[in-house]
Amino acid sequence: MTRVCLGDDLVVLQDERTRLLVKGEYKGDRPSPVFVPGEAESRSISSLQQHPSQCSQCSRPDRCPPSSSSYHPLTIFNPHQQTNFKPFKMKFTTLLAPVAILASTVAADAASIQTALDTINLSTLKLKNYVDTWNGKLLTVIPIVGESTSLLASINRGKQTAEESEELDTLGALGVGEKTSKLATSVNQTITTIITSKPKFDKLLLSPTILLNLKLEKKATEELNDVIISKIPELFRDFARSLSAPIIDSFDEAIETYKLF
Repeated sequence: MTRVCLGDDLVVLQDERTRLLVKGEYKGDRPSPVFVPGEAESRSISSLQQHPSQCSQCSRPDRCPPSSSSYHPLTIFNPHQQTNFKPFKMKFTTLLAPVAILASTVAADAASIQTALDTINLSTLKLKNYVDTWNGKLLTVIPIVGESTSLLASINRGKQTAEESEELDTLGALGVGEKTSKLATSVNQTITTIITSKPKFDKLLLSPTILLNLKLEKKATEELNDVIISKIPELFRDFARSLSAPIIDSFDEAIETYKLF
């Protein structure tokens, strides 16, 4: 083992092919180098001034540790010479990338559920309008039956959307809650119109058909509510149930009314 001193920089040479330059503090007989990764500088042995085991030419003789075969060669370079070394820096944005992706996914899921609820709400209001303007004639009942079928399909699609969604965060849950509250109002208005129009359906013997549709829509709505509530944080689930409860109550009222046919 050859120990070479270059000013305040210690060079430990395993052999002539391995030139090691390390700048650091030494405690006891072990070096504690400041290791700087980079492109090693090739320096000739002749350019380094070799010293015996006790170096008297160093500004700090204690920096030359005793010879020991236990030293392992390090691949480093002269810290005082400019090189193309570029230190590695972990970008904060890189660390946040998975979080950002997750957040965007949750936001997209919340938006999808809200869109599904908007679609159901729109179909509900269309059904109300058809029933409200119906003249009681058989031929003009077709739009009512068609929209009732479309409403059931929208509820089932909303359920599928909710099933495929990730668990919602607080902001997403609040947005879904707002849409649910709006839907509850529309359902109540529509059910009230359907109940009021029962005599006209009775006259055409269509009340059993309306009753069947109401039962199917109630069942699908309950399933949709259960799935959505399962995606909401536990803290808000009771509140979510209270928002959707009026929807089920409205269906129950209409079903009870049409049972009297």
